[in-house]
Amino acid sequence: MSPQPVNFGGVGDIEMYPDDTFRAAQVIYQAGTIFGNAFPGLLAAIDHDEQVVSTGFDALSIAYRDAYNKYKEVVPKRAAQVAPDLYDAGNRGRLGVTKYLQLSEQEQPAYMNSLS
Repeated sequence: MSPQPVNFGGVGDIEMYPDDTFRAAQVIYQAGTIFGNAFPGLLAAIDHDEQVVSTGFDALSIAYRDAYNKYKEVVPKRAAQVAPDLYDAGNRGRLGVTKYLQLSEQEQPAYMNSLS
């Protein structure tokens, strides 16, 4: 972590560790890539295992299969949205830091002049 938040001119106008926050947003974005690259292979492995596993026909197996089938349709659809959501969160985080610093730099001269 940065030792101190950025503080232009000693007036305390920034309440953030911008470098750390930007890096954290990059990690979130990269998590999207990691998940996006891994999930298709995991889904293929699940589909493969589905073909070779037999759950039997007793009451427990039937109940398990009924519950499993409800999620089998939902999980791939939701998982397909994970990587785009992480990309979006990472991009918004990086953009937020950039805009925050830009606004601080724009406001700083006016603020300092008002103190004179």
